[in-house]
Amino acid sequence: MTLFVVARKAFSGILSEMQPFAEELIHAPSKGRPKIVDAIWTLYASAEFVDEMIGGNKQMKQAQRVDGANEGSQLLPGFQEEPSRGK
Repeated sequence: MTLFVVARKAFSGILSEMQPFAEELIHAPSKGRPKIVDAIWTLYASAEFVDEMIGGNKQMKQAQRVDGANEGSQLLPGFQEEPSRGK
């Protein structure tokens, strides 16, 4: 079973069907077969997964506004919303 088939099965529905990932292998010369010294994988999300993430983010933002009267934020430091500037 190739790595491509394993990745497709493991991430079915999460990765794009058209192009689930791009792979770039970095080789180093050797006396025999070229040695792989690094691999860079770029994953491409499916449209359904992206829509699900956007919807979840919208729900979280609405929930935070409803709970906004409560002291303290559920967001981690550095991810808290900044107050609007003149909007």
